[in-house]
Amino acid sequence: MATTTTSKQTHGKSNLNKIQRFKDLHFDILDDHHEPTEHDADDLNRYFVSPTVHPTITKEEVVVAMDVDSGDDDDEDMDEGQDERLSQQLNELSVNKTKRQISDSPTADKTRKKMKVSEPEQTEATCHDQIPTYLMATNALFEHRLKKLLKGQTSISIDDLRQMAILKHQLAELDQEKRLFLIYLQAGTGTLKDDPNGSKHVDRCIWPDEVKIMAQQYGHSHDDADGIVYESMLRSQLQQIDVRLDQYKQQLNSLKKQCVHLTSAFEEVLDYIVEHDGMKHIRAKYDEEIGLLTCEYDTIILERAFLQEKPTEYQIETAHRLYNLRYEYEKARRLLMELKQSVFLHRIPSELHPNMLDIVKSIEITPSASSNRHEQLIRQKMTDYMAVHITSAEQAYDKCQKQLNENIELVWKNHHDSNTSQPMPKNLTNLIEQRFINITDKWRIIYNRRMQRQLNTTSMLIGFGPCMSVHTPHSLTKKQLELLNRGPTYVIPCQLFSSSSPSSMNETTKELYGPLKLQLTRLFAKHQVNIALSMNIHTKLLDQFNEQFPKPIPVDLCQRALDEKKVMQSIRQSLQQQQSHLILRRTADNINTFYLGDRKEFEEKANTFVTKTNIFEFQLIINEKRYGTEWQMDVYKMIESMNYILRRVHEKKGIDDELMKRLTVDPSTIKLPYLYFLPMITLDNEVSMKPVISAYEGPTWLLGQFLDRLIRPITHLTMKSTTFYDDTDFGRKFYQFSQTIRAISSKTLFATIHVPNYYTMAPHAVMADVLEQFLRDTLPGNTLEKVSIVHIKNLVQLFLYNNAFVYDEKMYTCVKGSPTTIPLTETLAKIYLFQWQKKILKEINARRQFFGRHKNDIFFTWNGSHEELQTLLQQLQENDTNVHQQIAINSTIQFMNAYLENRSGHVYSCVNHQPAYLQQYTLPYVVHHPIEEHSDWLRFTLLRAVCFCTSVVDFVQERIYLELTCLANGYSLYFVERRVDHFFQYFNANAMRYCQDQKLYDRFRTQVFTFVEQQRVMSEKIQRVNDERKLFHFHYLYEYGPRSKFDESFRHLWMQYFKQHRLFSPERSKIILTTKHQHSLNTLLAQPTSCYRTLTAKKPSFFSISIC
Repeated sequence: MATTTTSKQTHGKSNLNKIQRFKDLHFDILDDHHEPTEHDADDLNRYFVSPTVHPTITKEEVVVAMDVDSGDDDDEDMDEGQDERLSQQLNELSVNKTKRQISDSPTADKTRKKMKVSEPEQTEATCHDQIPTYLMATNALFEHRLKKLLKGQTSISIDDLRQMAILKHQLAELDQEKRLFLIYLQAGTGTLKDDPNGSKHVDRCIWPDEVKIMAQQYGHSHDDADGIVYESMLRSQLQQIDVRLDQYKQQLNSLKKQCVHLTSAFEEVLDYIVEHDGMKHIRAKYDEEIGLLTCEYDTIILERAFLQEKPTEYQIETAHRLYNLRYEYEKARRLLMELKQSVFLHRIPSELHPNMLDIVKSIEITPSASSNRHEQLIRQKMTDYMAVHITSAEQAYDKCQKQLNENIELVWKNHHDSNTSQPMPKNLTNLIEQRFINITDKWRIIYNRRMQRQLNTTSMLIGFGPCMSVHTPHSLTKKQLELLNRGPTYVIPCQLFSSSSPSSMNETTKELYGPLKLQLTRLFAKHQVNIALSMNIHTKLLDQFNEQFPKPIPVDLCQRALDEKKVMQSIRQSLQQQQSHLILRRTADNINTFYLGDRKEFEEKANTFVTKTNIFEFQLIINEKRYGTEWQMDVYKMIESMNYILRRVHEKKGIDDELMKRLTVDPSTIKLPYLYFLPMITLDNEVSMKPVISAYEGPTWLLGQFLDRLIRPITHLTMKSTTFYDDTDFGRKFYQFSQTIRAISSKTLFATIHVPNYYTMAPHAVMADVLEQFLRDTLPGNTLEKVSIVHIKNLVQLFLYNNAFVYDEKMYTCVKGSPTTIPLTETLAKIYLFQWQKKILKEINARRQFFGRHKNDIFFTWNGSHEELQTLLQQLQENDTNVHQQIAINSTIQFMNAYLENRSGHVYSCVNHQPAYLQQYTLPYVVHHPIEEHSDWLRFTLLRAVCFCTSVVDFVQERIYLELTCLANGYSLYFVERRVDHFFQYFNANAMRYCQDQKLYDRFRTQVFTFVEQQRVMSEKIQRVNDERKLFHFHYLYEYGPRSKFDESFRHLWMQYFKQHRLFSPERSKIILTTKHQHSLNTLLAQPTSCYRTLTAKKPSFFSISIC
């Protein structure tokens, strides 16, 4: 019984390994197959113990070239829509017309004297003398799969191959029937299982009821049938099966001999078809039948063994009570898992169908061919409805778990209490524990059966969670839309391996390792690492890379990669064919959703923005077909003027020789920035444009990096006390303020100011003047790291006035602000708003109120009147009209992602999910390695939930919301449960997983707030290391395999060679090794039409001055 109690305390971890994986899903995130080796305990702890610097998305990834051929001739390819319809029809036919039913909600477990199991569920394919549906001549999919092999082949007909497949199916099915009959025989003769307890006197002969029914069908009455009759009957049946197996084998061998050109390739395809389309489902049903039969057999044997020990009445009553409690616990646990798994599968549990139909009918928006807003609302309401049911299921599960644990503890208490005569000997507790395992196994079989049925049915009305935003009619198929609904972040697995032949696998591995090799080579050359040492490190790392990452990849994973690539290519082809009509883009809110709209309308809105805005200024026309390369002379002039100013600053000792060399612009290496637009979608389904300038490696790129590294540290120190770095930082700081005595009264108001023109608040000259004033107010002298304030101002002006970009064959410059893809833009905006907010901050501090800002959003408390505050803010607006304000003042307010309410002097808060332009249950748009970044996002949002939610009930609802977000977006139940369990384990708060105890939750919040503060200190330390250029980022391309092992090998090798190095030692620097996936859907399907331009014209004579 001790192990029973322990198992209850650690059930989360053990149960994870028993979560069923489903391989037939479309476009689930690839985390199941190898996550136990990909993520070890150190990886799970990494987010909590080692914060990192998150890079800004500085550019859109561009695919230079990619093979878009499907691999087959066009005339041999089946129409994608037809292929989809055929697959759906076969799927439906393979799961209908059941012959037997097993109750999905059995009554409480009881001691049973007879074993009753049901006959195997049969489909059309399980009648041996009939042709399975998927092998009928009317099935075009069978012929399509073999057409390529049959090309040019005359000695083998499609009918011959079909007959072979039928015989293979009949042989495989008879093997399963024989397996079941052998189990019947072994159960009846007592040889099904060995006795692990050595209870030789327990009668182990149990004849299933199916055998007794079969005997009655053969004319034996219930009275005259006995074990001898049953055994004789079953052995006769097994002999008949063997005869039929021999007949089918002979027919198959004879047919093979007739087909003289039959190759192993034909055999492999036939075996795949039979297994995938027919036997996979039939074998699963037989496995289930045998599993349930074995569980029932064990139940009876264990009950007999228990009674053989001659237990007391108390021991019998206690055991049966524990059995029933364990049964209810497993039932509740499996129901909870089923509800969550249903969201992952995008299948609706059958018992919830009527309610879901009512939800669909309640949507007031009329479905439209040019918009899917109706579908989005249905998805959201359906997911909300599932969240309610999951909340109830969790409460029921938690209640059953507590009741079971309490009763186990009571049994142990009575056992050790000397004043009672209620012992529970070890031999009985061992049998009870085995019975517990038996109950768990039985419910696992029932659960897997129900989930497989859900997967095999077409009960999905629309789906759960978010989907792409459609704003125009289109002809995309259901499967294409399913892939696009995964969002721009989604990465088709194994893109390199799936397109590689076995002979090119080594080259593929080198390509994956290539980025890491290049980064190390450049770093070693820069810091003059010995060439021999450098080569030795590369050799050992490549050996480790080859050893750790398997090749080739598993067959099923390779097939999935090829299938998804084919769907992606069909989408690309559809978009190209309708290029004048359709445009696909990711949305501008950094959420993982696509937008599909009318190209003409989209481009008209974008052009209108460019022509009417006051932040861009036209410079010249770029039309090489008409004007050749003359326009490049103007760009050369701009670059030369930048270099001239740099030389003047250098001559005045403003920058040293090394910095001058680094900042000088070389026109042969730059890429002209370009402008593109992303759609912003509001709640009323309107679309507006957000401009994005991709400035990576542009003329101002290096100058912007230098200035940001120079200015940002002092900016951070100055603004630290009034800055909210993220949601958790705001939650922690406001919690600490609200706990201060009399900080919040019943009359305290909350106020927010949103600055919509944050990045374009002021003209360049004004921005430079404000920066100068900030530096003079902040610095003790006139220099910052040996650069004078005057020179800093001059360099910033040089940066601001030379941000040129290309759009629609025209060149523009920014007259307000600068590209947001350059970090300096954020730093300058912070400084301007910091100077602006000083007047209001002075008033806030005088009143001892709370104040802070996150980028362009300000929050503060106010203990005066509403009118006083309005007057103060109006004065601010009049003093500086550059700052546009959107003001909210109330006792209830929304700030960042929090909802705040003053309830008679007590702050109530929770997470807010109601921004006007977002769908709910969405993941963020990320780059590089989506699984890792979404994993970090889940941990962060769990921390945010604790920081924001003052009520434990709200926290539980938010946790469920986050779990459903991951599930609905393709992350498996295993992925979610592992991370959520680890979150509570890390804080030693396993009891908070389902608990709704407010006092316990309040203590948990205090613990989390302490952690958030410590994490902020660690993040600042890492940022300082990065600013000092002592943080080294490395990455390699990742497709499949246990990367944690290679990462550990890399760190070990680095320590081995650089433990005492002057720069690379752990005491002097820090290394971060990450991974990047191959191209995302955003890269493959939604690239902007604009792109970087390089200078190709010969340098003019005025550019003959040598570059330092």
